Amino acid sequence: MILSQTGPLLTLSQTGPLLTLSQAESLLTLSQTGPLLSLTQRGPLLTLSQTGPLLTLSQTGPLLTLSQTGPLLTLSQTGPLLTLSQTGPLFTLTQAGPPMILSQTGPLLTLSQTGPLLPLSQAGPLLTLSQRGSLLPLSQTGPLLTLSQTGPLLTLSQRGSLLPLSQTGPLLTLSQTGPL
Repeated sequence: MILSQTGPLLTLSQTGPLLTLSQAESLLTLSQTGPLLSLTQRGPLLTLSQTGPLLTLSQTGPLLTLSQTGPLLTLSQTGPLLTLSQTGPLFTLTQAGPPMILSQTGPLLTLSQTGPLLPLSQAGPLLTLSQRGSLLPLSQTGPLLTLSQTGPLLTLSQRGSLLPLSQTGPLLTLSQTGPL
């Protein structure tokens, strides 16, 4: 057996801003133009190199005998695969002075995840604006929160004929009946 790995095992790089909040009225201005978090690893994380034989087996009888009468793989999932929990207010505006108009037409927050699914939990308020003046009209026409997952949620792959896999029903069912 020969193990050889010459490239980087893991590379994390994030060069743009992670989060930018900007509000052009004079009440509150949040602006972050540099990167919030940057991870960069350019060298190899782990290198394995072995040129001689790692293991030599000599055996005169049968090497492996498999007998299997039940199902090879059983997947059972009874709870929710993804749970979003938010116990505080998502958006709280208070104002008791002169009127101000806020208009927001795009999504307030967009989460995009291309690898395996990740549980999200947010227990505090996502955004809190406080102003001491009179009543405040609000207009928001885009989605407040967008979740997107573009990669496969679960992938099973077996290339040889030693262990056959057979699955006739749905492997995963996601159902959401109430508002997110």
